[in-house]
Parts: sequence; C-alpha cells; structure tokens
Amino acid sequence: MNEDMVQGMDYQYFLPLNALHSVKLPETLNGSLGNNRALLKPAIKANTDLEAIEHWLQEYADKPTTYNNYKKDAERLLLWAIIERRKPLSSLEGEDLLAYGQFLDDPKPYDKWCSGKASRQKRWAEGWKPFVGPLSATAKAACMANLTSLFNYLVEVEYIKRNPLKGVRRRTKKKNLLSEQKQQVQKRILSFEEWYAIQDELDGLPESNVEKSQYKARAKWVVAVLYFAGLRINELTTHTMGNFRKIFDVKNQKDRWWLFVEGKGSKLRQIPVNKNLLEALITYRRSLNFSDCPMGEESEPLVRSFRTKNAISSRRVNQIVRDLCVMAAIKLENSQPEYSVRLKKVSAHWFRHLSFSMQALSNISKQHIKESAGHQRDEITEIYMHSIDNLRHEEMEKLSWRINVQSDLP
Repeated sequence: MNEDMVQGMDYQYFLPLNALHSVKLPETLNGSLGNNRALLKPAIKANTDLEAIEHWLQEYADKPTTYNNYKKDAERLLLWAIIERRKPLSSLEGEDLLAYGQFLDDPKPYDKWCSGKASRQKRWAEGWKPFVGPLSATAKAACMANLTSLFNYLVEVEYIKRNPLKGVRRRTKKKNLLSEQKQQVQKRILSFEEWYAIQDELDGLPESNVEKSQYKARAKWVVAVLYFAGLRINELTTHTMGNFRKIFDVKNQKDRWWLFVEGKGSKLRQIPVNKNLLEALITYRRSLNFSDCPMGEESEPLVRSFRTKNAISSRRVNQIVRDLCVMAAIKLENSQPEYSVRLKKVSAHWFRHLSFSMQALSNISKQHIKESAGHQRDEITEIYMHSIDNLRHEEMEKLSWRINVQSDLP
C-alpha cells in the first residue's frame, strides 16, 4: 500500500492499527492538520492521530480486554474516517459520527468492510477486514462509549479542541438495549437437560493415566469456577490463586473462603466460595501436587497451561468448554437434536449466564447475585430473575378465544 493508493482511496485490503506505521499518510489525512486540533502543543508526544490513539491505548496496557476493545473501535473509526469521509479522525464533526453510527448498523459496501462470520481472517492476512457484519444495538452502544472515552482523552491532553461525540444524540434507548441484552442472555442460558449432559460428559472423561487425569481435573475446575463464581473469561485468565483468601467469620466462629476479583471497569468484588467450588479447587490443586488450598499471595494462575505453566489463554479456555460441549452434543443428536444443536454453540461465557440464572432459581437474593456478578445496575441482574417472567406467563393463560366479562354493576 503506497501514498497514491491512500490518496485515491483505492483500498484492496486493510491494515490493522499497529501496521499503519508502514503507510505514509499525507498530512491531509494523518491528523497533523486536523480541523479540530487544539491550538496549543498537546500534553502528549503526538503529532498524528495514530500516535495520539496509541498514547491513549497505553493507558490501558495492563487491562488486556479493555485495551483490545478500545483498539478495535479506534481502528475501525480511523479507517472509516480516512476511507469513507476522506478526512483524519481529528477533523471529524458531530455529523460524521452520526453517519458512522448509521454505518455500524449496516456497513456498506458489505464486501469491502465485512468478512462474514464464516470467513474470519487473521489480522495480518491480506484479506483481513475490520468488521464481521453489522453491530448489534448492544455492541454499537459499547463502541460509542469506547469512542467517547477516546475523544474525552484527546480533549484532556489538548490534542483536539472538543469532543465531536458530545452533542450527538444517542439514538438507541437504554430500555431497548436492556431488552436486546435480555433476549441475548436468555438464548444462551442452558436448560437443565443440557447442563446435566455437560456434567455427565465431565464425569465420564477418562483417567487412565496421569496426563488424562490432569486434563479431567483441569476441565472440571474450569467449568466449576466459571459456574460457581460466574467469572468472565478474562477474569479467569488474569487472576491467580492468591486471589483466594480465607477470612475468619467472628460472629459464626468459622473460616470462610472468598475469591477477590478485579472486574470490568476495574470494579472490585468479593465472591463467596461455596463448598462445591472449594472441593473442585482442592481436587484441581491435588492433580498438580499442590497444597489443598492456596497459601498466602500465590502467583500460580487460576488455570495453568500444561505446556508453559503460565496462565491458560482465553482461547484455550473456550476450546476446553467447546470440546466438552460438542462431546455432550454428539450423544444427544438422535434423542434430543434441539439440545445437541445448542450445545455445539456454547462458549465459556454461557456459564456466567448459567451461574446467575441458577442462583436465581436457587432463591439466592437479587442483591447478592448483583454483588457477586459485579453488575452496576439492578436492571442487568433482573435479566436472570425468572419469577417475574414465569408469573407473567401464568397470567397469560387467563386469555382464551372467548372470555366472560363479569359486570360489577348490581
């Protein structure tokens, strides 16, 4: 890709953010002459939009999930601004961001911007494209929130004069977002039959040698900590055994184990460790010839890689879950094909949804579920509270083809 291609906007493929240094953008597009650039010298060492974005990203270098999400959204907007609006990010106005919001609903030309779910390309491949397809309302809202963070930072460090998103009206109402989120969650909550099939598959994993025994113990531990603690996948891969702590309950004169987690938005939460999770922890640690329970500030990852002894990757966690669920699905193909199809779609995050759903069904209070989950708002936790929906369903049975209206008149 050379400067002539950039100026002519004749892109045959895209480069990801960390490869854009190899492209010499003209001053009209690199942001050095952006219309929204602040008059004073910025507080960061950045003369181009790409350099400014990289400074912003470095603020989150210690939070891999946040870093990657921010990078993805900044990358997409930067490419869209250059290619579709023919202007640098630091020249974008409110009307440009409104147009970008509409673009996220339906990225066009589709073949130019989207790879499709069946053909995801690696970021360094020549055929890589920034999008898989249109963003859902929830994903779009998250994207715009991330971009607001970017622009607020650029204003704060005096790289740009104003946040172009500040006056943009949010077209998607919070209520609609919650409704969509609820639908997405409910589609991913396993039935009792599906959940029991996964447990049966776990129990049936072979233990004929040390290697297989260790694999089984690790698989059971992964499922147990996702289910009983309701962890997000990045929380599982970034915390250590040292996050388990035993605290003496003075009132009841007994020890209680807790899992301390730094979650989304750096929010700290304290998750109760019940006897089932503690038993799974002990079994897993024994398979590694460790002491039954963590001691002090252990740096041992919550789940280790057999090969490197370091923390297992998010991809590997998902692979363990998917392998297990596919094996369970195969056994249900003839007897319960609908369950079999769903089980083949399960990812590790489904167990977080399952955890809070089962907690609600076990009559654990909404407030306690909210605190363990790290939800910021009651409305999110209420997604998992089945009693209201069940009552509404029972009430609906009162409606029939013909109804008899009783008059209150004497």
